[in-house]
Amino acid sequence: MWLRDITYITLKEGTLYLSIFIDICTRKIVGWSMSPRMKGQLVVDSFLQAFEKEQPGPGVIIHTD
Repeated sequence: MWLRDITYITLKEGTLYLSIFIDICTRKIVGWSMSPRMKGQLVVDSFLQAFEKEQPGPGVIIHTD
């Protein structure tokens, strides 16, 4: 099962948004993406990174809130 979360990091230059996918069995970050704008592509990029890197089998569950 993968968990997806988005958080933000405030810097002097502005805000960065971080989207991560975590394997909750291993607590390993399997994919992430960072952007100065919180748009849908941020999540898509982090998911594609996780999917390409981990190549999960059928039935992987993704939990988001």
